Amino acid sequence: MGPARRAFAGSRLLVFVVAAFAAVAFPAGIGARTAERGIVHPFGGWPLRGLFDSVLSPLVRWDGFWYLRIAEHGYQTHVEALRGGRVFFPLYPLLVRGAGGFADNGVALIAAVVISLAALAVGLTLLHRLTAMELGGRAADATVLLLAFAPVAFFFSAPYTESLFLVLSVGAFLAARRGRWALAGLAAGAASGTRSTGALLLLPLLILYLYGPRADRESPPARPGVRPDILWLALAPVGIVAFSLYLRESTGDALAWAHFQPLFGRRAIEWPTETVRQAAVAGFHALKGDGSHLYRGPILVESVYLPAALVATVGVFRRLPFAYGAYSLTALLLAISSPAYPEPLRSLPRLLLPVFPLTMWLASWTERRGITRGAIVASGAALAVLTAAFASWQPYV
Repeated sequence: MGPARRAFAGSRLLVFVVAAFAAVAFPAGIGARTAERGIVHPFGGWPLRGLFDSVLSPLVRWDGFWYLRIAEHGYQTHVEALRGGRVFFPLYPLLVRGAGGFADNGVALIAAVVISLAALAVGLTLLHRLTAMELGGRAADATVLLLAFAPVAFFFSAPYTESLFLVLSVGAFLAARRGRWALAGLAAGAASGTRSTGALLLLPLLILYLYGPRADRESPPARPGVRPDILWLALAPVGIVAFSLYLRESTGDALAWAHFQPLFGRRAIEWPTETVRQAAVAGFHALKGDGSHLYRGPILVESVYLPAALVATVGVFRRLPFAYGAYSLTALLLAISSPAYPEPLRSLPRLLLPVFPLTMWLASWTERRGITRGAIVASGAALAVLTAAFASWQPYV
């Protein structure tokens, strides 16, 4: 069994076992009060209902509820209470609907988890190849293990978009490195139909096209040249454009995916420095024990992630080709440009999870110091704790 498969099998076993245990061992948090039972526990009349509920239902939390509802019923733009669904991009629920057909919610949940797991398995394999190309085999082995056992890697098994976005973004980079520009553009376009940050892939792909490194031309080129195949990169924003056109037609607001973010506690776009200031204040009060205990844990976790991500981004610029650093920096800046209340950095660990250059750098850093095994063990322990929190409806979204 190769390193990517080992990382996949070991990490997913940990996630599913811990989630199943936590769902019955710990009291349900505040999110359980608003959960729609037919989506979270959809196996009412099924044979082996208990088995399906124990394995799959503990990971249907928070945004996963929305993706499953969209897969089953569409965006329902005419229903006022469901207008928040417009912030969720369509490719993942479309795939779930296609795989599950018009069957019941139970089939939709199975399809969603299978798609997430399949995308993760392929994504880890592609990431191993890409990292080996850039940093060598040992760093590639460490990269897939560190990503699969990342503290919030339970999202890779849930009905969320993280796995799908990972495989598409890694696939776009790998195709670009090999000079396969049609495939790179198609993968990036699909990524921008998965989440808005997919459009950011246009920048690193352009950098790779013009300055390399790329397998189909000397790197760096004596003089950047442009050929007709650069037009394939125009596909990168096609997903976000198509979704915006659909929203304009159905709601009259092409940017509803951005305008309805306040329904989920997010404010207007802020300078990243303002978000950092708010995060520092929130972290200080969380350490003091002020405010609601409900958000104290997430705020502290997010407060650790931000400086770690900043250090990793600098490391990516120093260790990897410039395109990887440009992608990491723009993804980080976008992630901290829309603070939430009372967590300014809400969802930051999840949003950065598929930003794979950060993990590539971390793997190279731990390998050079001989601490990769310890880092994986520590990260796996954090993964177990946060998986239990997620499965028991704590607000890790």
